[in-house]
Amino acid sequence: MKKHQIWSALMTIVLILLTIGGLIYADDLVQKNKETIFLTSDGIENYEHFKEAFNEKNFIVAKKDFPNAVNDEDIATFQEELDKLQEKCDEQCEFITSNSLPNNFESIFHLRGDNFLGVIIMLSLDEHIVKDFFKNIQNSPYWGKYGQELHLVGVPYTNSLLNKYSESIKKTLFPALFIGVLIILIAIFRSLKTGLILFFPCLMASSMSLSTTKFFFHESNLISSIVPLLMFVINLSLVLHLFYTTLEKKDFSLALKEKMRPTVLMVITTFIGFLSLYFSELQAISLFGVLSAFLIVASALVCVLWLKGVNDSIGLIPKDQKQSIKLDLSKYFDRFFSGKSILLISFFAIVFGTYAFKEISILTDATQYFPKDSGLKESIIDVSQNVLGSPLVDIVIHEDHEFDLEKLKNIDEVETELQKKLSELDDHYKMLSLNFFVKGANEAYTKERVLPNHIISYQTVRSRIPESIKEGFPLEKDYRITILGPPMNVAKFEVLLAAVERTLTQRKINHSFNGLYYHLMIAQKKMITTLFKSFLFSLIIISLIAYLTFKKIKVFFIFMFVNIIPVFLSFIILRIFNLSFNIATVMTYSISLGLIVDSSFHILHVLEKEDITYNYFYNTVVRPVLGASLLLSACFFMFALNDFLPIQQFGICLGIIIFLGMIFDLKILPSIFLGRKKI
Repeated sequence: MKKHQIWSALMTIVLILLTIGGLIYADDLVQKNKETIFLTSDGIENYEHFKEAFNEKNFIVAKKDFPNAVNDEDIATFQEELDKLQEKCDEQCEFITSNSLPNNFESIFHLRGDNFLGVIIMLSLDEHIVKDFFKNIQNSPYWGKYGQELHLVGVPYTNSLLNKYSESIKKTLFPALFIGVLIILIAIFRSLKTGLILFFPCLMASSMSLSTTKFFFHESNLISSIVPLLMFVINLSLVLHLFYTTLEKKDFSLALKEKMRPTVLMVITTFIGFLSLYFSELQAISLFGVLSAFLIVASALVCVLWLKGVNDSIGLIPKDQKQSIKLDLSKYFDRFFSGKSILLISFFAIVFGTYAFKEISILTDATQYFPKDSGLKESIIDVSQNVLGSPLVDIVIHEDHEFDLEKLKNIDEVETELQKKLSELDDHYKMLSLNFFVKGANEAYTKERVLPNHIISYQTVRSRIPESIKEGFPLEKDYRITILGPPMNVAKFEVLLAAVERTLTQRKINHSFNGLYYHLMIAQKKMITTLFKSFLFSLIIISLIAYLTFKKIKVFFIFMFVNIIPVFLSFIILRIFNLSFNIATVMTYSISLGLIVDSSFHILHVLEKEDITYNYFYNTVVRPVLGASLLLSACFFMFALNDFLPIQQFGICLGIIIFLGMIFDLKILPSIFLGRKKI
């Protein structure tokens, strides 16, 4: 064995060991979907200030169903089980039951019904305390199954469900996809050796992304968990382009030289496509963009090193090339769409795509993310309507000085008007405030639901409110009103917010809105426009790079056209299949842009040559584009088997766009670029 072959073999072994080591290192990478994961940077900052100012705690409402009417024995057992949880909480949680509240509070805290008992649980913000709390509930046979005997509502509960479903991506979905791709590669080339050689650099890219995520962030979330798959598929496309060209050129070095320019352009433009997500106002998506962008560059370099090392040590080209692909699809791609067909498709896409876009729902209600047969959505709504809802928005009334009794009575009038407005919108809306608690506590003594006549009396009555509630409603310069209700989508939330805003503005109340749910709704509405802006920005920059590379102004417009029209077509398909814009699906456009333009560069690089034959074009461009696109679309369509809606629809949307992009690249781009004469 020659010296360079020894070094190549050693490099290959090192890459194998690093890949295996990376997978082992990242094996315990945990999924944590914090309550602030979908908030903007400003939203996170404002919410942190709010939590500090109002001593915010984790807020969970639990409803335990009983098969028969609740009796004294049920109540006693219920309290015993709560006492057990209290002991394990180590004083980091507090339980509020119907027994610990004045009777007149039952109108809003409906903690006891004919067939159920409820409890409000105030938990520490410490994630370990929250995790242990849910673990203790699950380990106790008394509480039963979520969504059946036990119903919960609250941010910690929603986060625990998100962790559970996003964890399944790592444990089941990704392994199934990776194994599926490996089997398909082996079947296509009818060679175990070739299949493993082409599969391994893709697995290596995933290993790099997992270990990098763990090293820098120590944990993964619903968004960053997609990165390993993206690195896998991007490098799969690169591998197929280099491999097919190697088969045609009979030499890897010549193939690399031939594909160097489109490969570099592919990496640069994909880097730009993902890096544009950095400008998203959502911190999680911004970090996702930066992480993906730099991993693309690193994984592409390592991928080329792998192929070179394998080629120099054991050989990349199969000894019997006839054993590769039997299926010949060349006859389907030796004709391109005519100008009339392209105009007709474009007109149809723009007109009907614009209409479909307006009809696609924006899904921000997390309860709709869970499988329909799980009953979780119905369970959460049950608690919200029959016991107590989630905090939807917190109104903070600002004053330059501490509140005196006159100001508190003025606010009480505003609250009465707000409550009336809320009742007109939805019977399940409820409102909490310091005045509400004081009036409730005062009624227990004076039999009148009114504010005391003196500030000292007000303070005295306030002291009788449960400590965990009182801490969240301090009597200082800022006064807090919390509106609670069932979880909802952004459209209904905006109606609620507008009604509250009108009332406060008419009363000339100096106020601001805050709270986790409020910032979540604002962030997710901005998310849609922000990500589409990043898509257009990336497309313009990539089109400019294409123009500067090929020195033809028409290339700029070709890139704009072949990437925008498929987007309009995708809107039509999304509407037909009733898919939605949500936290996952809106990212598909920026992601797909990075995947589709890769093929566009390879196609243009070959088409601009004067002496090419159709066979060369088919073997070095069409086969890898077709193979990679169909394989990737099939992989992403497999996401439909996942029962978590954002991941399910993410895969379907990405599969649709990649397939449409393939058709435009192979059947429309050559027609526009070459014109009728050169075709």
